[in-house]
Amino acid sequence: TSIQFLLVANPKCEHILDWWASSRRGATYEDLARRRARHLCDYSKETPVHLPLVRDYQLFISFTFPEKTKDVVDEERLIEIRDQLQEKIRTIGVPTQVMDAQGFTQSFGEILTLNDAPTTPFPWNRYEDLNKQVCQPNQSFHVTKDGVATEFDYQFRAFVPKNTPSHWSLVFMDKFLGESHAEGLDFPFMIHYGLTICDGQAGEKAKGMAKRESLERSLKSQLSKFMPELKDQYAESLEVVEEIQRKEQLC
Repeated sequence: TSIQFLLVANPKCEHILDWWASSRRGATYEDLARRRARHLCDYSKETPVHLPLVRDYQLFISFTFPEKTKDVVDEERLIEIRDQLQEKIRTIGVPTQVMDAQGFTQSFGEILTLNDAPTTPFPWNRYEDLNKQVCQPNQSFHVTKDGVATEFDYQFRAFVPKNTPSHWSLVFMDKFLGESHAEGLDFPFMIHYGLTICDGQAGEKAKGMAKRESLERSLKSQLSKFMPELKDQYAESLEVVEEIQRKEQLC
């Protein structure tokens, strides 16, 4: 099984601002609401120095089984897992909603049709595959050495870290969005993180045990003088074996 998290920073905030402004009543309040909505809408494209851009942040969470569901019991199990995950997220005060097929085509149609035009409707057709409904029929993509270019002067580019730290903490999470003393990212972006439970757990666990024994032998040999990182690798292998003995799974 696998679980994926996709954080999207969408600059198209008109629908949220329009919804907010529509609840204001009275000539004066309506005029103020329209002006404020326009002001914030402009801030989704450009802001004065050191002010963050306005974005609609959405986090998509998907959970996948390795094969198709075969009966009602499988479907009920998926729904039960989804409900448990929703409840855990609710305990930290974050609202959630289940995404249906219409929500999927609309959200990912907007992501893939990257342009500055107002939000485009992506109606769902139950008789066609979803992947055919999230792109405009006249849209074209061009693969270049720097990324995948669209006809609207945007490019999709993928980034991965050059070096990953040995330890991580929640206090570092804002580093993904840029340094705090500098301006934020001035373009739409996505951050993706996924976990997959490895197939053949018995074999993977045997590999973990074998790696620990191999590193232990290397530390006792003369090789450790030339490879100072062996100590850190051995400490990590000990932790892995300890978790395996607690019946944890490798992912």
